[in-house]
Amino acid sequence: MTHSETAIEEVTEVTELTNKQVTLLVKGTDEHLDKLSNAKADISGLATDLNALNLTLLTSVGKSRKSFLQDELLPSLNQLKMSSLVVLHILSNKEVYCDLTVTKEYYNSQVNRLSEIISDLENITLSQNEELDELLRTLSKT
Repeated sequence: MTHSETAIEEVTEVTELTNKQVTLLVKGTDEHLDKLSNAKADISGLATDLNALNLTLLTSVGKSRKSFLQDELLPSLNQLKMSSLVVLHILSNKEVYCDLTVTKEYYNSQVNRLSEIISDLENITLSQNEELDELLRTLSKT
C-alpha cells in the first residue's frame, strides 16, 4: 500500500468515526431538546395549576372555617410550598436555568404568590385564635 493510499484510508476511518460522533451528538441534542421541551411543559403545567389554586384560595378562603384553615388547609399548603421550593432549587442549577428562564420565572412568581397567601392565612388564623388572644390579654394585664 502506498503512502497516499494509507493516508486516504486513515482519513476515511477518521471521517467515519467523526460521522458516528456527529450522529451521536445530534441524537444526544435531540434527546436533550425533547427532555427540555417536556420539562418546560411540566413546569408550565405546575405553574398554571398553582395559579389556579392561588385564585381559588383568594376567592374562597373567606368562606372557610377557622379550624379547617388551621388544621387542614395551612399544613397542606405549607407542604406544597416546601415541595415547590425544592423544584425552584433544582431549576436554579445554572445548566437547567439558562434553558428554562421564562418558565422558571413564571413558576417562581406563582410560588411567591402562594407564599403570600399562606402568610395572609396564617395571620388570619392567628388573629382568630381565641386562646392566643386570651393569653395576650392576660399578659398585657400584668
